[in-house]
Amino acid sequence: MSTQAREKKLKQIKKMAFTAKEAISEAGFSYYELNLLVKNGYLVKEGRGTFIKKNHANSESDHYAVALTQLGEPSVLCLWSALVFHDLTEEAPSDIWAYVPYEKTTRLKIKAVRKRNPHWDIGIETINGIRVTNIERTLIDILLDRKHFPEVQAYKIVMDAIRVKKTAFQKLFAMAKKLKADKRLKRDLLILEETREAPHV
Repeated sequence: MSTQAREKKLKQIKKMAFTAKEAISEAGFSYYELNLLVKNGYLVKEGRGTFIKKNHANSESDHYAVALTQLGEPSVLCLWSALVFHDLTEEAPSDIWAYVPYEKTTRLKIKAVRKRNPHWDIGIETINGIRVTNIERTLIDILLDRKHFPEVQAYKIVMDAIRVKKTAFQKLFAMAKKLKADKRLKRDLLILEETREAPHV
């Protein structure tokens, strides 16, 4: 098979990072062909049998893509990493934060956040092959997570997002309702709405 043909097959894989198993099942690659693509500069091989497309290597999102690929499904960027991904904070965490099933274990250097019911079907989107909680889900999640986000910090992040028009209160209320967290967050959302014109929360 020619290099051009292998490159065409590579386009069948939509994710920027993927495992050898995914490359074999989705595009019919062999291990030999994958290694040739690495040798010819089309792929970069990461640890634990993960590959990343060369045109994405060292991009801002490549670490996220590799981490989620190594975690496997279901997994999704959340909390601090989702805030960074959506440009909602300038504080970059040292670890990648991701929701994983409660029973899942990992040796990866990832902040694995385990929930018995992570609501995999609510407020999650795929952007450039990366699964991430959307803006509204991310903001509601940090309001719910007092362990990692003290009240004052969470309020400030939410208010900043609203001020720069990344979202609106109506969307946050709707997301809270979808997550069945509207009663738990009623006080928080009312306080935020009442102080939305203030320069600081």
